[in-house]
Amino acid sequence: MNYNAIYDFMVRTIVGQESGLYRVFSVHPSMIVHIKEDSVWCLLQPAKLDYYNTLYKVLILKNDPDVLLSFADMNCHHSKICLLNILLLLETKTHQSIHRSTGDISTRESWVKFIRDYLNGKDVREQNIQEIQASLNHECSGIDISTCDPNVKVFTNRTK
Repeated sequence: MNYNAIYDFMVRTIVGQESGLYRVFSVHPSMIVHIKEDSVWCLLQPAKLDYYNTLYKVLILKNDPDVLLSFADMNCHHSKICLLNILLLLETKTHQSIHRSTGDISTRESWVKFIRDYLNGKDVREQNIQEIQASLNHECSGIDISTCDPNVKVFTNRTK
């Protein structure tokens, strides 16, 4: 199992979401300061769920070579559904742990660098690798994702 590839996927996902969020806020420059607020999570979480539903669909349909290569690089012998759930939970926890208020918002590049540097900091990276290892330390009995319906959204923010 390639724990570094799993974590690197999480980092790329978070960095991509933060870059996209910066672009949205930069349409109205006076709004960019709000990217440093923890309340921005109400915008990030729905986007994250949509992204994971897209990943779920891609893994069923096998129609995005980049995603398929990323998952192959992870060399994870768990079911794809199990892995997606673990990725979403750990990525959400990691994403929420970023101390947004200390970031440089002068440019999109400086914001993305701040996010990437935080995520690739030795302590953060090591802690996440340990959490990935612990989360995958079970006998997986998940169903084969190829038998699933790609039109069903499995990741939602519903509490029922």
